[in-house]
Amino acid sequence: MKLGYTEDEIFKYDCAEQLKRKYYNKFVDKIIKFENISEVNKIMKKIDKLYHNGSIELDVECFMDIFLSLNKNIEKILEEYCTNPNKYKYIFFNVKEAYLRFSNNEKLLKILKKLPISKKDLDILNDENQHLNVEYGFDLKSHLYYMEIEKVFTSTRIYYRNLEELHLDNNETLNIKNLFYDMNLKENISEWISQECPLPPHYYHHIRSEIIKKYDDIHDKFIVIINYYDEDIFIFSRKFEFNFIASFIAFLNYDLSHADLIYCDNLDKIPHNVKLNLTDAKMQSKYLEVFGMHYQTVQKQKLTPLKINIEANNDESSIILREKEDRNEDEIYIQYISDLHLEFKLQDCMTQEDILYKIHKMCYQIISECYAKFLLINGDVCHDFELYTLFVKELKKIMYDMKKRIHFIFTLGNHELWEFPSMSLDEIIGKYKLLLSQYDMYLLHDNILYYDNLQMKEISPLELDMYNEEEARKYLNGKSPIFFGGIGFSGKSSQFNAYNGLYRLTISREEEIKLSEDFDNRYQKIVRIMKDMNPIILTHMPIECWSDEKYIPNFIYVSGHTHRNSFSDDGNIRIYADNQIGYSETISSVHLASLLLNTTYDTFIDYKDGVYNITSEQYKNFLRGKNVRCNYNRTPYKLYMLKRQGYYCFISESKNHQLCILHGGALKKLEQKDINYYYSHMLEAIDLIYELEPYYHIQKNVSKEIKAIGGSGYIHGCIVDIDYYNHIYINPFDLTCTPYFAWNMEDKMLYPSLSKLLEERNETLFLNYKQGTKQLPSLNNLKYPAIQEKTMYYDTDIYQYSRYLNKTQRIQKGILSIWPDKNNTDNNLLTN
Repeated sequence: MKLGYTEDEIFKYDCAEQLKRKYYNKFVDKIIKFENISEVNKIMKKIDKLYHNGSIELDVECFMDIFLSLNKNIEKILEEYCTNPNKYKYIFFNVKEAYLRFSNNEKLLKILKKLPISKKDLDILNDENQHLNVEYGFDLKSHLYYMEIEKVFTSTRIYYRNLEELHLDNNETLNIKNLFYDMNLKENISEWISQECPLPPHYYHHIRSEIIKKYDDIHDKFIVIINYYDEDIFIFSRKFEFNFIASFIAFLNYDLSHADLIYCDNLDKIPHNVKLNLTDAKMQSKYLEVFGMHYQTVQKQKLTPLKINIEANNDESSIILREKEDRNEDEIYIQYISDLHLEFKLQDCMTQEDILYKIHKMCYQIISECYAKFLLINGDVCHDFELYTLFVKELKKIMYDMKKRIHFIFTLGNHELWEFPSMSLDEIIGKYKLLLSQYDMYLLHDNILYYDNLQMKEISPLELDMYNEEEARKYLNGKSPIFFGGIGFSGKSSQFNAYNGLYRLTISREEEIKLSEDFDNRYQKIVRIMKDMNPIILTHMPIECWSDEKYIPNFIYVSGHTHRNSFSDDGNIRIYADNQIGYSETISSVHLASLLLNTTYDTFIDYKDGVYNITSEQYKNFLRGKNVRCNYNRTPYKLYMLKRQGYYCFISESKNHQLCILHGGALKKLEQKDINYYYSHMLEAIDLIYELEPYYHIQKNVSKEIKAIGGSGYIHGCIVDIDYYNHIYINPFDLTCTPYFAWNMEDKMLYPSLSKLLEERNETLFLNYKQGTKQLPSLNNLKYPAIQEKTMYYDTDIYQYSRYLNKTQRIQKGILSIWPDKNNTDNNLLTN
């Protein structure tokens, strides 16, 4: 929260606003009377300086529009400007806008012909068949009226001192945007404006207003919204935003009654001599005490932190802190958190506002940290349904306020069941599922959730039980990510189960065993269906609580419940139980963890090795699954898919039996006519390409360290991107690395070292590079070509080799898209 106080003057907002308007009027008065172009240039220079240091809100372009609209000597001044336009650098003059503005003034159009404009633009502006769009309004910054004219892609504003001038110039009934804001309007304007145009408040006989006052901590703004009604009919709404609480209070004339200041900190810093009306204002209890106000305490029963015996008697392990991993183009981030146990974080809350504040801060922390598209919240949020509801609503609201798009996937934990001993499990699940669906969130409970065509879809437990496994496999192949999970229950645990009060009175031991058996049976079906896919198994309780089976390679297991954080990922067995927040009482303990999921899939995974005839659509679907962008619109005579030991090669055949290997949508002629020749020699061709592996290794290391200093690191062919303009070319022949800046493919500036490139072209990355030199072994040991000074380079040969290397790099996705010839000189692929 920003206070905005000074020692001499505390609350002068209204006065400052009036001074600002007078200041603008002073400029306008000067502009109208200018008699020569030098005066205009001088004042525009001053305006430009004031605008860029934040003293005024109107820029030079706006004042230029005002000048061109209202100056009485415009013909003389424009004539003077057109004789030497380059002399007056502070005059921003758009020729197309001027033609549009003065379209009915022959004298001024004649003067404008001295300025350059393309024949195409001039023809469009003179074309009477082109639609002309006109809008009228009241400008909230300058407090002038305007007419905005738009034609094709050109628009301009003509300003007027008052509404009467605007009406006289247009002589029609006007619909004026923002007319409601002109508090100085006094004329009888009923015949000038359309009936649907809202009038300023003082024109209504039974006007009443409703004021909303609040602090928005997401954007750090104090906000006043005034809704106006004529009796009970809503007319208009006005919104005011303030950076400082001093301006906010002054605008409200010290009246903070009914203000929502729950999320506002440091209210105790307001000077004690400031007399505020705080009637029914909402704020944290500690500030109510500062202002000597009484408050109603919350029922402590809902905040009583309850531990079950087996949890209370075990020490919790701390969160495992892992650095965010770098992802490749085929991977996405999934973030997760479990065992929040809100009640423990709310123990010191005295009022409902205190609860709202802490839940809001936790949700803000979670959404702020969330950079992934999918967020998993894995059970034991809290045992009180009302608090759970507040948490869900606040998550959604903050996500919306922060303009993020997140798919929330929840499981329940044993604590969520405690409050409902008289309800069946199906009824409890239905209650939580209904709540989450109201906020476009999803509950995972013995069902499958998957992402398809930019939306989440579900296979219910009943549908999963009924599905034919082969059909389910075909259907789910190509969907990613896929989630299966739920509570899991603790039927397989002989030590920690329902006998220990795990579910209080809601689930018995017999029910728990049956629920775990049912869940495990569905899990076994998932294993059979997705044995070579990579679904996320999201369960509140770890696998040993509900199954005797071992972890499946490539499956991703995310769990909680134990409060003993553990993590294991060797690239084969992947277990993430490392972000169980537990019974910590501090909000600062709430953080997200992340994992990487490879979203590629193989549409031909069930095909055995061999040669197959396929369709163009099958080929495009395969590339889509491998995350390969491709524009392939051909319909070949024949299209072959060659599969061998997990590698693929695609070859088309024309009617005259010419074979061509495919690289995306590009074709390359092959010498042999027999498709079986290429199937027989596939492994040899793949081995030849893998001779470039040492080169790829250098590229990957350079890319990784470019990312570490904040750069792109994207690899395409022989080039590693630093940012949009800066790159490193790694020569595949001698492994020299050339840093360069490129305006385009022809115009390139080569630099003798990466340091010199960054120092001149990207100061931020240069500083990061200098600070982290000890941790950048690859960048520090680059082999540079013999360039002493920066040099212009116009040849495009580097792109020829880069395109070829780009084709060979498809092998890393299991695609052979170029056919190397082992008989080439020195087996050098780049000579092919």
